[in-house]
Amino acid sequence: MYVPSHRLHRLSLLLLQNNPEGSAEQIDTAGFSESEKEIFVAQNQTVDSVQTLKNWQWRGENRNGVYRETGLLKEWPSNGPRLIWKYEGLGEGHTSVAIAGGKIYITGMHGDILILYVFNMDGKLLREKELGKEWNINWNGTRSSVCINDGKLYIFNALGALFCLDEATLQEVWKKDLFTDFDGRNITWGIAENPLIVGDKIFMTPGGVKNNMVAMNKHTGALIWSSPGIGKSSAYCSPLYIADQSIPMLVTCVEYDIMALNTETGEVLWSFPQPSDGPVIPNIPKYNNGYDSFPFIIQGWRMDVSPEKRRKDRRVGVEKQRS
Repeated sequence: MYVPSHRLHRLSLLLLQNNPEGSAEQIDTAGFSESEKEIFVAQNQTVDSVQTLKNWQWRGENRNGVYRETGLLKEWPSNGPRLIWKYEGLGEGHTSVAIAGGKIYITGMHGDILILYVFNMDGKLLREKELGKEWNINWNGTRSSVCINDGKLYIFNALGALFCLDEATLQEVWKKDLFTDFDGRNITWGIAENPLIVGDKIFMTPGGVKNNMVAMNKHTGALIWSSPGIGKSSAYCSPLYIADQSIPMLVTCVEYDIMALNTETGEVLWSFPQPSDGPVIPNIPKYNNGYDSFPFIIQGWRMDVSPEKRRKDRRVGVEKQRS
């Protein structure tokens, strides 16, 4: 089952934002219909399984938006699902929720300040922490979702700052500025990228000419490698990790191109033009694992990036792309 997870998480964000008193509102299930009770039970079974996770990244384990829970309803009741709880006051933002260790993490912006919020699964606000300035020039608010990995929280703002916090205390472990530390370049509507962690490496795209993409130690922030890539600015895209090739690779989109890098060295394995109406390619590439022909779909194009073919097929329709 393929689910556009950003929409599901946005729904969760809306459920968290509707209470003017700024506290969670619990819903009494006594008046539920049978179908609503089924939804309530299914939701709580899902919550029980999700909250036991220790690590969480944008769009799930494989960053593909595939939802593997079972026992879900095949259709909603006519009046929709019953609201369980809600919270208002998160400020401006476009991020998804992250859940790990029985806690919900999400960011928002008040004024021009980035704030991390931590809730329990019943909607009680446990903690909040200010993390400095955030983007308020256009399309205001936070962009990147919290990444949770091995007891650390990784938060990236649209001004190029990457924070690593201790999950238990919320104390800063390390911080890097992709623009000042790596000579990166911001883009028109504020950089938007969800950190990718593989093993002990965290990968980001400063978008500079020299330091186009970097790998850092997730524990210390120390640089492991820097790659010039193809020298183009980032394009609001988050990288995808592909492990089942002879050389494990990162695949991401930069200004008018898609490219793949060796995860161990940063070497560019291939790149391919990606025509667009502008330098905005925000959709993460979709990888058709096991397909010999056209293994990638991005922005509606099917692509074969093998060295002997390097070709792009006609633009596919939305229905075919999502099949």
